Amino acid sequence: MRFMIYDEFQVKPVSTENFLELKIKDDRWRTENIGKDKVLKLMVRSLVSQTPFSDIFMNNLPDSNTSSTICPGKYKPRRAGQSQNVTDNATRISLKLFIDRPNERVLYAEAGEDFVDLLCSFLTIPLGYFFKEFPHLPFKGSMGKLYKNIQDLDDNSFKSKEMKETLVNPKLAPGLAQRNQLIGLEEASNLSFKTLCSNFEIKRTELGSSSNHQEEVETGRGFVKPTKFMVENNLSVTHFSLESARKLMNENIKQDEVIVDRDKALHLLAASLVSKSALTNVFKPKKQKPTQVIREDVDEDDDECCCCC
Repeated sequence: MRFMIYDEFQVKPVSTENFLELKIKDDRWRTENIGKDKVLKLMVRSLVSQTPFSDIFMNNLPDSNTSSTICPGKYKPRRAGQSQNVTDNATRISLKLFIDRPNERVLYAEAGEDFVDLLCSFLTIPLGYFFKEFPHLPFKGSMGKLYKNIQDLDDNSFKSKEMKETLVNPKLAPGLAQRNQLIGLEEASNLSFKTLCSNFEIKRTELGSSSNHQEEVETGRGFVKPTKFMVENNLSVTHFSLESARKLMNENIKQDEVIVDRDKALHLLAASLVSKSALTNVFKPKKQKPTQVIREDVDEDDDECCCCC
């Protein structure tokens, strides 16, 4: 089966009907050889542009001062698909915030390894999960449309229903799920191999590259060693030191203790994608003015920026 891929990453089967929908007046055709370099450029442009094909293959890249950026948007997770692996008594993380009192802005958080493990886990999440869980975050690129298009594409276009399910409901790679997770993203099952003999069955499991390591690392128990960390407003992580804390201190600092539960963890994940002040957005969001109209029907293509709260 052959497919047509539109400039904004919309995918449709090749047909006369779909071709006529394009209303092409200029019938120029080009054949492109796509190597690793073009693939990487296309992937990057798909995150920030609505026309990644034109940008890369027609050299239509915008000037650096007009390039698209991702702006903070309304946090609106998809609640219906909440994982059954996360219960009401899931692990909660205690966090000590140091806040600039006049501006109500979080300067930094004093955190243990559990909170830093949560931040590290964000880096293991499949790209498709963000578009599934946060359909209304204002991503500027084309990947959101690609995800929605794959959702709507007929099952017969895929080799199997399982293949489509892998794309629209992605899971963590085997070994990356944490025992005390707050996000609740399921882990894909590890493939195993079986050898059948005449009278008995021997189960064999494929060994990964990590099996050669002299020191065995148990999966699911976090990423960093137990220690105290300093997490700044932009989620920059360093080892905690009094010298670093003193640089951010002033007489208008106040201290606050907060608890990070599943809801706050999802807020933090959303804020980490679109904001440079993630801690403030999540734990000290600006209150809406009474006269301000809060829109509930924000479309995913809306360019309007607002607080991630």
